[in-house]
Amino acid sequence: MHKATGPDEINIEAIKLLDEENIEILVRLFNRIYDTGYIPREWLQSSFVMIPKTANATKCSEHRLISLMSHLLKLFLRILHSRTYKILEELSGSTQFGFKGGLGTRKAILCLNTFMQNCLDQRKDVYLTFIDYEKAIDNVTYDIMMELLHRANIDQKEIRNI
Repeated sequence: MHKATGPDEINIEAIKLLDEENIEILVRLFNRIYDTGYIPREWLQSSFVMIPKTANATKCSEHRLISLMSHLLKLFLRILHSRTYKILEELSGSTQFGFKGGLGTRKAILCLNTFMQNCLDQRKDVYLTFIDYEKAIDNVTYDIMMELLHRANIDQKEIRNI
C-alpha cells in the first residue's frame, strides 16, 4: 500500500505498528463489516489528486487521476480480494492470461506462437483475429459483474461487500 493518507488521515505505518490486542480489534471490525456489509461512511470518502505524466503537463489527458482512500478500507478490500481471487482463478480458463499471477502478454504470445507453429507443421490453416478492448474494464456494468459473481457461486456476503 502507498503511504499517502486518505481523508481519514490514518497512516499505513501506524497500522503496521499495531500490537496484537489492537490487531484483534481490527479483525473483529473487519469480520463485522464482512458479515453485515456495512462499511463506515468515512472509509468510503476519497481525495482525488491529479498527477502529471510529464514534466510540462498542461492538458487533462497529460495527467493521471489518483484516488487517496482510507488505508483501513484498502486493507479490508485486500482481504476480500484474496478470498474471491482464489475462487475466480480456478474458474477462469487456461486461455485466460490477463489478471492472473505469473501470466501476461508474453506468455500469451508464446502460447500463440507455439500453437501457430504446430498448425504450420501439420499444414493446417491458421486464422487470427485480434480485438483491442480499450478501456474494457471501465465498460463493465455493475449488473453484469454481479450476475457473473452469482454464477461463479461467490458467497453472498462477498458479493454484497463488493
